Amino acid sequence: MGQRLSSPLGRGAVRRLQAERHRARVRARGHPRVHRGEARARRPGGQPRFEVLVRSSVRGVVRIETTPEAEDVVARVRETHPGADLVFVFGSGCCEGTAPHLFAGYALTPDQVRVGTAGSVGVFADGHVRHLYAGRTVVIDAEADPLADGFSAEIPLGWRFVVRYG
Repeated sequence: MGQRLSSPLGRGAVRRLQAERHRARVRARGHPRVHRGEARARRPGGQPRFEVLVRSSVRGVVRIETTPEAEDVVARVRETHPGADLVFVFGSGCCEGTAPHLFAGYALTPDQVRVGTAGSVGVFADGHVRHLYAGRTVVIDAEADPLADGFSAEIPLGWRFVVRYG
C-alpha cells in the first residue's frame, strides 16, 4: 500500500492551497470566468441581452400537460393579477419541494430553465427537478384546499396545484 503523506496544515488547508494555485494557473492562462448557470451580457454598447449558460446532463424531455381544473384556476388567478406575467415554477425553494407553484411577476434564476408550457403559462424547473422528471409526462392538476398555505398565487383562492404523472 502507498504511504500516506501528512501535513501540519491539515486536510482543509491543503485543499484551499491547491484550489488557490489552480485559480492562479487558470488566471495566468487568461481563461474567462464562466461558471455553470452564470448569465453574462453579450451585446456591448447596446441594450443588454443575457444568455444563460447552463450545462445540463438531462436525458429525455419533460412533457407538461394540464387538467381542465388547473386551467380554470389559472384563469381565476389571471383575473386577480391583471397584466402580470404568470409562471409555473418547480422546486424553487426549501419548503416547496417538487410541487408546481404559480407566481405572478416572478424573477427567475439562471438555473431555472423552461421545460414546457401549461396553457399560456411558461413552466420552469430547477436542475434537480429536471433530472427527476426527465423522460416523463407531468400533469399539473388543481385540488381544492382551503387550508393550504404558501406563496403560490392560487392559495388565496382556496386551491393548490399538484403533480400527477401521465
